[in-house]
Parts: sequence; structure tokens; C-alpha cells
Amino acid sequence: MDIIYRNSEGEISFSGSSKGYIHITGIEGTGLIEKERKSYNFATIPGQSTYYEKDRERVITMSCDYEINPEISMEEIIRILYHKGELILSHNGVERKIPCYCEELKMGETIGKYRVFAVQFICDSPYFTNLEKTYLPLFDTLKNIKNGFTLPTVLSQRENTRIIDNVSYISTCPTVYIFYKGKEEIEGNITLTNSTTATEIALSEVPLKKGDEIVIDIGKRTVKRRDGENLLSYLTDTSFLYNFSLIPGENVVSASADNIDISLSIEYDILFGEAGM
Repeated sequence: MDIIYRNSEGEISFSGSSKGYIHITGIEGTGLIEKERKSYNFATIPGQSTYYEKDRERVITMSCDYEINPEISMEEIIRILYHKGELILSHNGVERKIPCYCEELKMGETIGKYRVFAVQFICDSPYFTNLEKTYLPLFDTLKNIKNGFTLPTVLSQRENTRIIDNVSYISTCPTVYIFYKGKEEIEGNITLTNSTTATEIALSEVPLKKGDEIVIDIGKRTVKRRDGENLLSYLTDTSFLYNFSLIPGENVVSASADNIDISLSIEYDILFGEAGM
């Protein structure tokens, strides 16, 4: 297994083999997610009754040998570890990543040309993802006319429904991008529905002008224009961002826009409860 920690300051390569200058001698925390549970115990009933459960933050700990080398000094390693970043894990052709920060760095003794150290990373979200998000167009007006036509004919058609297959066993919160293609300033109604879970997100009479893009980040619970303007107040009373997700398996997702010229697309991460190694 090879691991890279990277951020805006640079990157550090940890090798599971003899390659490179930092060799992994031990690693913990890349397996199944630890859960936090609360339960009742009754004197006359065997076992317990669990009433609360959630996935906890992930803690990844590595012990390493650093082969002292001028190409990357320990001072440079410490400078990069000081800033938040992400871990990228690679093994047998599988690559996954997870956002994290370095919680602790413990330096050990120097043995010959090697310096022993241990590093611990905290991952606020315990889920690994693919390196790239999945991006899908959902709602658009498609022109049927390309080189010529004969009457009668349908000049255009709307695509507004897609079956989205979440191949993970964990539900994921998508980000929705709405682009207004019209030229007039209007107030529009836009609805996104997951028929599989019977949930929806609807914007009511939201002001739109030429070139507008609205981003609904369900995971972060935000609705904003690209310029940062907050549009949460335009959500209808029946729209709850925390309740909308793509569950494992097929999700029938559709959009409607009351004759407004928009395109709508969805972007999401496939979540994994382990590094897959």
C-alpha cells in the first residue's frame, strides 16, 4: 500500500515497499468505521436495547521509517503536516481518498540513516471516496433539429428523469447545479424529487437572471448563487436538506422547472466505509 498526504503546501509520499524515503512499518484505522452507540440495559432482559447509533470520526495512525535525505527534510514534512489536507491510498489498482488533518507527530530515535516516527490523522468524515466525483446531467432541453426536418416534427424535448445507481452500501448527499439559460429576469419554481425515497427539494419564486448558477450543497446544507448569495429563504416549507440523499441502489430522480429554460446536474461522491485494501 502506498499513501500520499497532500495539501496546498505540497505532498508527502509514504511507501509500503522499499521505494521512496518514508517507509510504512505499520498502519491502523483504514478498516470498517467505528460506531458510537447508546443503549438501555434491563435487569430481567438478556442483552441490551440500542437506541442511538452513528458513524464516528476516523483515526488513521502510521508508524514509519524516514530515510534521511536532502530531497525532503523532516522540517519540510512537519510544515506540510501542519496544514489540513487529504490522504490518497493506493493498492492493487484501487485508489481512494479521505480529507483529514494531522493530529499528532511523535519522533523516535535515529538508527543509522533512518529516523523512526509515528503520525496520526483525524478524518472528521469517516468515509473514503473515489478520487473523482460522479457527475450526471439531469434536466435539460434537447434540440431535435440538427440538419433539417420535415413536418410534422417535435422541435425539442425535455429530459428530466434519471435512474441514479448508488453502487455503495452508504447513502450519499449530492450537490445540485442549476444553470439559468434564459435572457429575461424572472422568478422561477424549481423542484428536485427522489421518488425512491419520497423526498424533494423545491425553490419557490427564486429570482433568476441571465447566466445565473445556483448550487445546492446538500451535505453542507447550503443553497447559494455562485457569487455566494444565500438562497435558503427560497426553500419551500416541505424541503429539508438533511432528508435528501441517494440511498444504496437505484434512485429515480427527476426535476421540474415550470417552463423555465434551465439545465440541472447532480454531482456526488461514492462513499466507502473502508479503504478497500
